[in-house]
Amino acid sequence: MKNRIKIYCVLWDTMPLTDSIIEIAEKNNMSVLSQVGGCFTMTSLFELFTGKMPSDILKNGMGHRCLEKYRDKKTKKIHLPWESDNINFKLSKRGWKIHLHNIPPNNCIHGDINTDSYEGGYEERYKKIKEYKKPTYSGKMMDNILIGKSSKSRKWQEREIKFIKSLSNNKIFNNTFYFIEYDHFHSFPSYTKNMGQKNKKIIRKKVNKRIIELMNSWNFDEPNSIFWFFSDHGDQEKTGKIPKAESYLSWVLFKDNTIINKIVTKTKIISIRDFTATIMKKFCYKDKKVNENKSINSFCDKDRIYFVEDGRAQVNKMESTTGIVCRVIKWKGDKPINILQVAYFKIKNKFYYHLNMLDNKGRYKNCYRVDIFDKKYKNELVELKNKLKGRFKWVK
Repeated sequence: MKNRIKIYCVLWDTMPLTDSIIEIAEKNNMSVLSQVGGCFTMTSLFELFTGKMPSDILKNGMGHRCLEKYRDKKTKKIHLPWESDNINFKLSKRGWKIHLHNIPPNNCIHGDINTDSYEGGYEERYKKIKEYKKPTYSGKMMDNILIGKSSKSRKWQEREIKFIKSLSNNKIFNNTFYFIEYDHFHSFPSYTKNMGQKNKKIIRKKVNKRIIELMNSWNFDEPNSIFWFFSDHGDQEKTGKIPKAESYLSWVLFKDNTIINKIVTKTKIISIRDFTATIMKKFCYKDKKVNENKSINSFCDKDRIYFVEDGRAQVNKMESTTGIVCRVIKWKGDKPINILQVAYFKIKNKFYYHLNMLDNKGRYKNCYRVDIFDKKYKNELVELKNKLKGRFKWVK
């Protein structure tokens, strides 16, 4: 039988890049990449799966509740107008099997299709929520299962470990794309909402331990497999109306165990939209080219410009409210150190300018405002501002 390929695309929702995750990458010869993505899960996954910005398909972009526009009044089902743009649709057309695991309903990937989970918890989690009125991390039942004290919580963790370990032994007859989601860190704020700082630290350690336990359950040397582990955005509690790099800069762990057309990473920072370009190029599949996107085996372009689109629920639940353009302006070898950004806040029709500082592992450190008239940054900021105006029609 011809060797079939597995792609493990695994979302560790909101998870920061910890030293423990870096150690896993180093131990298993995985590349660690900084990633410019969205500021909440829906926009990040939209970009990951389509290779496009929300405003490329939706006139005014994407808010937390925008999927409700596509709900059929009779069937109550959501029908995504961009379904054919999703990479899982493109792979499926080429004979791939698609396996979604732990993905909630009302997702921008598949609409209302429930996916498999050992707990079967998502159906229970959402059955009391009509028309998606609560954010996905608000379900107390799933919070308790992911990071709670009960035996049910521990059994869920054990079943997930068993599921992960079974994947490498699964015999497949078609190339298979796995998309798997773990929400532990996303559940952390709601689970610890009424706790003091001491207890929050204890729970945070527990969350980290469970995530590392799950990560270590994978066989990263499985032949004919591709691993794309990633986080989708930063700490949601720290994301304001003008997001900084702490909100849109996340990470990817990557490894390609295939032989033909093997992907070797040649950059330390990517766009979340590069996923689609990477996979389509890897398998020589023809696709509509998006000039902003690059395969991660392309050489690092140190002048590359990145775009971010965000919609704050407290401002507008249906549309994007902020557009951001950024560029790395200082490097340490091939690692990004400083990111200069220009942001436009639609509600106030105003531009904001910031410089983001990263540590030597590509993680957000701090940020401060800069003046567009500062001679040190003026030319760069003016250029970025014009790029932002040209990218989004709603940026004036």
